[in-house]
Amino acid sequence: KLQIDADVPDGCTVLVSSRSGNVEDINDPTFSPWTDPVAVTEPTQLRCPLGRFCQYKLILQSEVEGATPVIREVAVASTIPNLAPVVEAVDVQQRARGGKTELYEISYKTRDDNEDKLVYTIYFRKLGRTHWIQLVEDHEDDNYNWDSKTVEDGRYEIRVVASDRRSNTPSTALTGSRISDPIVIDNTGPIVKTHTLQVDSTTATLSVDISDEFTAIDKLDYTIDGNTDWQAAVPDDLVYDTTEENFTIQAKDLSPGEHIITIRVSDDLENVTYKSFDVVITER
Repeated sequence: KLQIDADVPDGCTVLVSSRSGNVEDINDPTFSPWTDPVAVTEPTQLRCPLGRFCQYKLILQSEVEGATPVIREVAVASTIPNLAPVVEAVDVQQRARGGKTELYEISYKTRDDNEDKLVYTIYFRKLGRTHWIQLVEDHEDDNYNWDSKTVEDGRYEIRVVASDRRSNTPSTALTGSRISDPIVIDNTGPIVKTHTLQVDSTTATLSVDISDEFTAIDKLDYTIDGNTDWQAAVPDDLVYDTTEENFTIQAKDLSPGEHIITIRVSDDLENVTYKSFDVVITER
């Protein structure tokens, strides 16, 4: 709306016409035509189309010789409609490596063209499920640390919802959201799927099939009779590269009696499993 502070003598009139466009150059041909002039007797709604830029002109008319309107000040009030926040990216990373941790950092990049204050609500759900579970509400930072021990192992999605309600009324507040790529939560060590143990004289041969549901096998060590000197083993195919690996371990020159072979196996996320196998060497 346009309003003026002016002296308008009897027999004089002030009219306004306006036009608009989406570029700053008023000579650009995309500017709209001038609207029909209307008298300004109170705050007057400009009738040009909505646009980024508006141009107005005042037309001063007089039917009395020697009299003219005098314009002291012109004010044009406008409002920018609220625009929804945009969540441009959501990233979820394990917070630290080189030491087992269950924390995942959820970080996100957002934009609000109105420069509104944003708050965030974060949700998660396991793949294959329909409903989202709220993790945190009205979070103000652009990242959040999630303790993944609070959920079972599996593949999950994270949804970040940005709201501008702190800078708007309930009727004008808007939200924007984005869903992360699926992530794997794996806090469980590998398992021994199958094993065979053969004893030949003083040699015990242990064959094990190691499996992990989500993460590649990273390492297997073994020890005999609780010795703290762990020995490294390699898969039968000589490379750690899958979520299932086969190993063959030989314990030689065992003395007659009972023994224990203990394996320690870990995955790429440093989840560790221990398993012991009893061995009996008979005297000959």
